[in-house]
Amino acid sequence: MTRLLQVLFAVAILALLVVGGWTVGAAPQRASDQQLRNAAADDANWLMYGRTYDEQRFSPLQQINEDTVGRLGLVWSRELPTTRGVEATPVVVDGVMFGLSHLNRGQYFGLDLDTGEVLWTSDPRQAANAAILNVGTTILSLEADAELVVVSHSRTGFEPVQRYEVADSATWTLPTLSGNRMFVKDVESLTLWTVE
Repeated sequence: MTRLLQVLFAVAILALLVVGGWTVGAAPQRASDQQLRNAAADDANWLMYGRTYDEQRFSPLQQINEDTVGRLGLVWSRELPTTRGVEATPVVVDGVMFGLSHLNRGQYFGLDLDTGEVLWTSDPRQAANAAILNVGTTILSLEADAELVVVSHSRTGFEPVQRYEVADSATWTLPTLSGNRMFVKDVESLTLWTVE
């Protein structure tokens, strides 16, 4: 794929995200820039990879502390059919955890956080590893092979909207979004994609 086509694909996908995103059924509204900037005040959702733009992954929740930890009780537990766990840090939106398991050579999953029930799993052989971002009602998954998968947030299934090749070599880090820009680091370079 030529560099020009890569740029055109990236511009198209970012334009769709900026203009309005995608919704499925009763999916939540797209998170605004203001909501993302104020993510530290949102205790109900973990809207982006590091929770806030400073990416400290710190939870301000205070229900579990030195005084209450002795009363901590199990609500549910889910057996994983492997000791390898998951292949990406999942994101959580409206009570659904979206992640990637190594099962079946890379299988996305949606997990209900209230019950522990697996809501859905994707077809097998999706990705060996991925960096996952939540952008409102859309999930971006940058897979290790440099394919960016745009997925609608859903309680009912894995719903990819589009797939784009965004780098020339393997990508093992999370893309960084800043306004209308997306930075992608691959093994050989750092690239900037923009929406004009």
